[in-house]
Formats: sequence, structure tokens, C-alpha cells
Amino acid sequence: MRNFVNNHNPKLRIAFSCVGFPIRSETFILNQIVDLIDKGHHVDVFPYVKCESDNPHAKYVEYGLGEKTFPSGPTPASLVTRLKIFALFAIHNPSKIIQLIRLLNFFKFGKAAFNLTLFLSAKPYLEKEPYDIYHGHFGESGVSLVKLKKAGIIKGKIITTFHGYDAHFTDQDLIEKRMFYKELFKYGDWFSVNSEYTRKKICTLGCLEAKAVRIPVGLNTTKYSVCNRQYFIKNKLNIVSVGRLITVKGFCYGIEAIRQLVISGFEDIQYLIVGSGELESDLQKQIENLGLKSHVKLMGSKSQEEIIEIMSQSDVFLHPAITDNDGRQEAQGLVLQEAQAMEMAVVATRTGGIPDGVIENETAILVEEKDSVAIANALKKFIEDKELTSRFGKKGRKYVEKHFDITNLNERLVELYLS
Repeated sequence: MRNFVNNHNPKLRIAFSCVGFPIRSETFILNQIVDLIDKGHHVDVFPYVKCESDNPHAKYVEYGLGEKTFPSGPTPASLVTRLKIFALFAIHNPSKIIQLIRLLNFFKFGKAAFNLTLFLSAKPYLEKEPYDIYHGHFGESGVSLVKLKKAGIIKGKIITTFHGYDAHFTDQDLIEKRMFYKELFKYGDWFSVNSEYTRKKICTLGCLEAKAVRIPVGLNTTKYSVCNRQYFIKNKLNIVSVGRLITVKGFCYGIEAIRQLVISGFEDIQYLIVGSGELESDLQKQIENLGLKSHVKLMGSKSQEEIIEIMSQSDVFLHPAITDNDGRQEAQGLVLQEAQAMEMAVVATRTGGIPDGVIENETAILVEEKDSVAIANALKKFIEDKELTSRFGKKGRKYVEKHFDITNLNERLVELYLS
């Protein structure tokens, strides 16, 4: 891992670029922004779509992020409408004419210049003062930023954070993905990744190893904490999983593991699965068909606060992730760090970036994916040795405080900005 040292701490103007903001499932972006603001930096957000809701995140309101968010979309379907927007902007901003002409360079930017989508993505930046740092979350945001830099619209450093799905490729589309990211890896300044798994992925896609820096997604370890931790409440092993109900999470194997334990005589078990998704009805049928309704419950979507409360009452966090049919794997699994911060022991599969976020046999027991018997045997160890649960939980808390605290990770991010 590269270390960046800078004895100065200037206050930076930072522009965050992403597809949508704020998105409830991507609170890691909001948390990163809030912490940078707390450090004294000026941060604005440039999403394609502004995703406001009737129940916004408390920090979004507290920090006035709605007034700091400048969307470029949605793109009008009519080319005539886009031409009107372009003409009005040119009339009211004559000093930007040269930059506007660059955005119309069909030979350099192709279809995006001709249909004015490049102009529409540039417009919010043209309306603001320049920034020192342009930070794109997810690869496609970095690609857009590089286009704007090549057009002379932005001039600061470009940092792109890859989260996993944006680095995914198959044998069939590897060449296509390399071409898509070619300009980004050539002109981007730095690339941060959440795990060694993701780092290897982007290097295969063409990123220079020297430019790829691991800075995992962090969490507020003060928020994710529990006082006077109690285990085996009501003399039960309380197990929880959190995540979207999709194939890559592997929840069906977790449910089968509970069946293995129950038929082996371990009745004092409760397994809660928090989340919603396309597999909800399939998982509910599995629970009913296996006669596990008294042991396994689908809890639906919950707020962060509700999840923290559930974790505080649980002993083991189960993350039975798998490789899906398209070859996708878990890139980091931030929820694993959240669980460890809550002093929970972890049982997870040895897939993707999961091993990068735990200490095997000290904070987590790792098993091979799709192996329900191995999952059941791992859970059985905590049933038979209650002190083991406590030891894993306390070690996990210390591990996350040291390696995944968002304040410490953002200090490393600022060092990257300044390097």
C-alpha cells in the first residue's frame, strides 16, 4: 500500500461526481462528503440525477447538501430542447464560447458532442468556480470527468473510486471494458479501490499498479458501537444477515445451514435476514418448505438506525456471499465491517474482497462458497463455545477501529488528493 505524506493541510475545493445523489444504499458517499466538510474542505456534488426523497438522510439535511448538489440530468429526450438550452447558455455566458466550441468537436468526442449530451454534462461545472479535485465515484463517473478535462472544462486532479461492480468483466466483454476505460486510466491521476480484489480487477482492465491505491469504504465507528455487549440473549444464538435479496448474497445457503443445525438438534437459533429484493418470494418459499418459520425471518428493508439496533441484539453476522452466474463477487462488503464494529463474530465465505475485510480465525470464520454444511459447522463452533463469540467480537471491534474508521480513511484520501 502506498503512503502519501504532506506536511501542509490546505483547504480544498472538491467536486464529487456520481450517477445519483443521495442514494440510500450509497450512504458511504454521503458520509465521505460530510467528513471532508468537517475537515474544513469545500465540497459540491455533481450527480447525473438528484435523488431527493420525503425522508432524506439526517446528515443530508443538517449539512445543507441539497444546496450543494448540481445535477446535469435527466437529459431531455428532444434534441430541439437540448439546442435551446445550449443557445440560451451561450447567450448568457459569452465568456464561455471557446469552451462551448470545444464541446462540439465531433471528431474528438463523437456522438456525445453531436447530440449535446457532453455539453449537458459540462454545464453545471461551467456555472461554478474551478475545483482543485474532481472525485468520481464509480468508473463511469471518472470516464465523464476525463472527457470534460480533455475538452478544457475542468483542470484539477481527477480521482476515481471503483467499488466493484464497475470493475466487473467477463471473458466475452474484457476487450470492450478495456476500451471503455482506456482514456480514464491514461488521463486519470489516481484510482482508489475498496479491496485488493477490486485493485486486481482494475489493473487487469488497464490501470497502472502504481496508480491504484487501496482506501476501503469506511464507517463511523462511534455510530456503530454498542455499550455493555451481551451475547446469547434469551439463551439463543442470534444470527443476522443484511443485504439486498439477490443471488450474489447467497442467502439461500444461509437458510439451508440453519436447517442443517435444526435437524442436528440445535433448536435455540434465530436467523434474521434484513433487506429486500428480487429473491424475496423465493427465499420465503424456501423458509416455509423447510419448516423454518420459527427460526428464520425476512425482515424487509430497515433504516441504518434499525439495523444497528438489530445488530446490537445479535451474536453472529452471517455473510454467505457467492459468485453469481455472471461472475460477480462481493467487492468489499462494508456491512462486514459494520458488524465487526458492533462486536459481532462473523461467518462468511472466502470470495471476492471479503477476506480483505476480516481477520480469518480471529474475527471471522471463512468457508468456501455454496457450502451450507461448512456454514453450519462454523455456526456450531459459536454455539458450543460462547466465549469464542465474545473473543471474535471484541477483536473485530479493535480491527475496524484501526483499519476502517472513516475519519482516518478520509485523512488518507486527502493525502491522496495532495500527492
